[in-house]
Amino acid sequence: AANIILDAGHTPFLPHLTGLWHLVCPRPYEDWLALDMAWLRVCDALVRLPGESNGADREEAEARRLGLPIYHGMNTFVVVDKE
Repeated sequence: AANIILDAGHTPFLPHLTGLWHLVCPRPYEDWLALDMAWLRVCDALVRLPGESNGADREEAEARRLGLPIYHGMNTFVVVDKE
């Protein structure tokens, strides 16, 4: 999804990449989520991918609070080539 967003000319932030950082320097989950929320304050929109995720639910709630546009699924944000 991030590659598609990048290829469409946007600058994606991938909150799940903190999982790699966590492997090197473990921190409590709430620390990582606080970092995600800080980044969300400088984002222009949120793209919510399908699937259950407590963290994504909280990010979506914060995006709503901030008044950000929320796109549910990639096809609502960019045209995805299905070739």
